[in-house]
Amino acid sequence: MDTTPRSALLATGLVLGVLGLTASACGTRVGPPTAGTEPRHVVDSPTHTGRLAEDRLKLALLDLNDLPTGWAADSKRAAEERGIGVPNPDEQPCRALFDPPAKVRADGRFARTEAGPFVTTRTVGYRSAGEARRALENFRKAAAGCGVFKIVEGPEEDRADVSYTAEDLPLPKLGDGSVALRFVRGGPGDDQVTVLADVVFVRVGGAAVHLAQAGVDGTADQEERDGEERDEREGPEDGGVGPDEEEVRDGDGAAERSALLPLAHRAVEKLRAVVDNRTPRPTGSFPDVTQLKIDPYARTHE
Repeated sequence: MDTTPRSALLATGLVLGVLGLTASACGTRVGPPTAGTEPRHVVDSPTHTGRLAEDRLKLALLDLNDLPTGWAADSKRAAEERGIGVPNPDEQPCRALFDPPAKVRADGRFARTEAGPFVTTRTVGYRSAGEARRALENFRKAAAGCGVFKIVEGPEEDRADVSYTAEDLPLPKLGDGSVALRFVRGGPGDDQVTVLADVVFVRVGGAAVHLAQAGVDGTADQEERDGEERDEREGPEDGGVGPDEEEVRDGDGAAERSALLPLAHRAVEKLRAVVDNRTPRPTGSFPDVTQLKIDPYARTHE
C-alpha cells in the first residue's frame, strides 16, 4: 500500500512542473548585441534550422532596388561577349574566391556601363550553421592561398593577358563572420588604368552571401558617394545605414574606398530577414532599369 501523503505528491508535482518550465525556457538563448556588429540571434530556434529553399534565397538576393540609380541587370553571357566583368580565374584556390562551391544558391549580376563597374551577388543555403561556418573557413583558406592569378580579358579581337595581385581589404566584421579580399590589376602595356576587384563572403546563421565587385580604380569613389547619399535619405529601417555601421565607414584606406561595403551591409540585412523567416523591407529607392552606357574606358588602337 502506498503510504505517501497526498499533499506530498501534489508538492512534488508542482516542483517538477516548475522545473519543466525552467528547462523549456533555457532551450533558447538570446545573447546581448555586440557593438559595431549585428545582434546575436536565437540559438536552436526552429526558424534557423534546415537549408533555405531556393525561392527564399532569391528573396534575399540583392536587386536593382538595392543599388544606386544607373545600374542595369547583367548576365554571364553578356560578360563573356564583352570579355570583361568580375574576374573568373580557372585555377583553385583563386576560383573559389569568385565562384565558391554551393549546392543550393541564387545568383545575380549587375553592371553600371559596358566597361564597369560590375557586381555579382550570390546567396547560399547550407544544412546547418556548422556547415556554413566550414564554408566560411574554406573561403578563408582560399583567400590565404591565392596571392596572384592570371586571366585573359577583353573582346575577342583585342584579348590581353592580365594579372591580379591580392591585397588586404580590412572591411568591418559583417554578419556572423566574414572574409574580404581585394585584387589589383594594372593596365596591360601602356594602359595605366588600374582595376580593383573586391570580394567578400559573409555567414548569416546557416546561410551566406557572397559579393564581388570589379571596376576601374576611382569608380568606387563615386559608388561610395552614391551609397552614402542614399543612406542620408533613408534610415536603418528603410535599408539605410545605422549609427554603428556609419562609424566603421570613417577613416582612410581600402575599406573606405570599397564600393562593396554599402552593398554588403544591405545584402546581410536582407539575408538576415529571410533567415529569421521575415520578408526584407524595401530600400525605398527604386531606380529605373537602364541600358548599359558606351565604354568610357575604351582603348585607342593605332
